[in-house]
Amino acid sequence: MDVTESLRVSQNASILSPREPVHKNCKIASSNSRLEKLRNLSSGSSYPPNGSTGNSQASRTPPSPQSGSSHGGSSSGHSHNGSGSSSSGAQGYFYPGTNMVWFTPGSRPQPPTQLTPHLRNNLINLFFQHREKCFFEVQIARFNVALRTPPDNLDALDPALVTAILLLGCYWSRAASLVALEAQLLDQTKYELSASLVEADRLHDYVRGTNLLVFYYICKGMYDEAEQQICNSARVAIACGMHQIVSSIYQPPTPSTPKGPLRPPRDNIDLGERIHTLWQTFNLDKMVSLIKMSPAYLLGGGPDVNPILVIDTPWPRLMIEYETANLSQMERQSVQDLYNLTSAFGLRPETLVGLEAQGLSLAQRAMYVTTPNLICSSHEFAALDAAIQGFIGRLPGLRNGGESGQILATPGHSPINHRLVFIHTLGYTASLQLHQHMRDATSHSRCNIAAQNLTMIVSELTQADYGSLSIGLGHMWVIAGRILVTLTARMSGGVAQQFQSFAMRNAMAPAREPGSGVNWSNIAVGGIMNMVTTLGQPLEVLKTQMAANRSQGMAQALSTVWSRGGVAGFYQGLIPWAWIEASTKGAVLIFAASEIEERAMKGGVSPAAAGLLGGMGGGIAQAYATMGFCTTMKTVEITRHKQASSGIKPMSTWAVFGDIYKREGIKGINKGVNAVAVRQCTNWGSRMGFARLAENWIRGLRGKKEGEPLGALDKIASSTIGGALATWNQPIEVVRVEMQSAAKNTAADRPAKLTVLNTLSYVYRNNGIKGLYRGVTPRIGLGIWQTICMVSFADYVKAWVKTQK
Repeated sequence: MDVTESLRVSQNASILSPREPVHKNCKIASSNSRLEKLRNLSSGSSYPPNGSTGNSQASRTPPSPQSGSSHGGSSSGHSHNGSGSSSSGAQGYFYPGTNMVWFTPGSRPQPPTQLTPHLRNNLINLFFQHREKCFFEVQIARFNVALRTPPDNLDALDPALVTAILLLGCYWSRAASLVALEAQLLDQTKYELSASLVEADRLHDYVRGTNLLVFYYICKGMYDEAEQQICNSARVAIACGMHQIVSSIYQPPTPSTPKGPLRPPRDNIDLGERIHTLWQTFNLDKMVSLIKMSPAYLLGGGPDVNPILVIDTPWPRLMIEYETANLSQMERQSVQDLYNLTSAFGLRPETLVGLEAQGLSLAQRAMYVTTPNLICSSHEFAALDAAIQGFIGRLPGLRNGGESGQILATPGHSPINHRLVFIHTLGYTASLQLHQHMRDATSHSRCNIAAQNLTMIVSELTQADYGSLSIGLGHMWVIAGRILVTLTARMSGGVAQQFQSFAMRNAMAPAREPGSGVNWSNIAVGGIMNMVTTLGQPLEVLKTQMAANRSQGMAQALSTVWSRGGVAGFYQGLIPWAWIEASTKGAVLIFAASEIEERAMKGGVSPAAAGLLGGMGGGIAQAYATMGFCTTMKTVEITRHKQASSGIKPMSTWAVFGDIYKREGIKGINKGVNAVAVRQCTNWGSRMGFARLAENWIRGLRGKKEGEPLGALDKIASSTIGGALATWNQPIEVVRVEMQSAAKNTAADRPAKLTVLNTLSYVYRNNGIKGLYRGVTPRIGLGIWQTICMVSFADYVKAWVKTQK
């Protein structure tokens, strides 16, 4: 597709979803001269024809009057019919991508006489001190070279971009003596942008210059003008293909490389600047949409968006990474990946400009789906909620430094990171936007957490911080304040007073299924996830071998298990008993633990204590409900091989089951169930309790507040800590194995009728403290694996299940 067709697609096929009407000011006229120029650029032909260079920026003048160049939105009252013709008597010129008459023949603004070289340099330096506020990123050394390059060279900066930079530098100077100069630079910027679009030789600079003008209009409160110009910028960026840069790694052009209105990037730096320009356009588009509560022009994707318009450009990295080629083909996530729970976020710290783009995207989407009279499916709602919570969980703390927030805060020394103030505010504003109608208890808790954290963010700021904050921050506070006022107005008397305490009690509670009293889906989640833990069966076999044969070390135990049949020996007891046990005990554990943990937190118990209680209750429930007979039979399967050494042919598993039941009944099948209950109570109480406690430790290290979600790697780390520390109860496991072992032990001092206490005494007398901890090494590995599956992974599965409802 050439760029002419791309322009027509962006004009007619709609950048917007079919549910979002195209704004009346967003039609791009089909200027014959513009289309001719773009057609020649896309085909590689020279332009202008007849040998003229078309590159001189020093004497840029408007074209001669011609049909189709006037615009009917001006005060002259003429109307443009969108096909290249216009009513006669037009006094101004209309340029594609604009709907303003910015100049007429002979109206080129004169360069301001006040703008001396010294003042010009000062304004440029002032702009670069604040450039992050307008999402402007360049390689400084190359920019300085381009700034000094003669304007008739295509490597020079377009005068439109330079003038826009001077305009914002003048605005940020706050000098009363420069008020007149600011007005002159505004006229000059509008003129140069119109001329830049006609020249069409440096459209990248046109987009950047227009974006700076958009930001200037936002700063001045001229939101209609900002909306008009972000439309222009977005259309040209799409026509130039900047939204579909599929890789951050530079590839030299080949003869087969399609030609377009932009020259192929020269290197990684040039490519990186184009990626940053696309996201600058995206961010400003979302900001204007949030301010005006109007549709956005750039969408990430979806079934209702033309594939040609889907944004595939990866999130921006640091300019130094483009300069040094410190990039990876794996880092190709874009807007669509925000809603993919399996997307590989976290390969390395995300850049702050990338987090700004993600936060603005989520906040704008939350505003859109909660628009009155818009039908939002429960699946779409849940997916957006999961994306917002995942985004919040990935954020570094407010006092983390560095361009990626990768420098951990030092208590008492680290200042507020002003960009992270904006990014955190975007995340919580998005959550507040989405849940403002409070459809259930989860929405109550989300609103409460968002309100508390927004208040906390404001309380962290000092008077000295306000001059460095993003202009968009104030608008987010207005949006959040408006929602909170509405929520308060909905309530009266005791309801308003009860709201905060109710929401706080439910802040960390698992989400409820609509219309149900309990989360029945947790039964399926627990069963499935615990089946996954059976991948650790070799560790289970090794642990049991060492606990039952306490004289064996690790190497000897490995050799013994291997002698039973090689690899198959490490999977003894897996089928059927380990599978039966895993599927049933996992269902009971997650169901019971979730219900207990939720009710404990409703009663005001801390997350760590609630996790402890939930794990203990779930462990006891699974022991008596399913694990007694399953663990007995699994242990019999692993240890009955010892009968062969006595010359007795081992019976089959089912024959052993029938024999035990015939001789000892239900009590025999559940032999050692009390030891199992004690083990499981301490196991899962410790695992969940330590895991939740570790989450709080990690939040402290990350600079996060209590209740803020963590990223995937942090949750895995917390589960690893919980699983490892929970092996303190290994003596209980040794006792359980000894009681359930099918091995014939003829020791004179072994009790004939084993109980938990006399078995513990027996093991200690014969093997000492080391015997009680025999097998702890493989159990640490097993505990870590099981805790990661049943705590961290289970949380993600439950979140996924919720999105499917």
